[in-house]
Amino acid sequence: MPGDLCELGDHLGTCQNSHRHLLTLRCAAVSARGFIATRLVTTVMVGVAFAGLYVWLV
Repeated sequence: MPGDLCELGDHLGTCQNSHRHLLTLRCAAVSARGFIATRLVTTVMVGVAFAGLYVWLV
């Protein structure tokens, strides 16, 4: 059992090093998605507010 854990730790270390660029790309994509999602909700809400104001005034 302890040998298996040691091998698992070695394997995970190797995988993380070999896929370092993909991990970096994935982290960047998650950050960009969060940035865009927050701006998208704000933009939609402002658009809805302007549409409601237009309907109310006309």
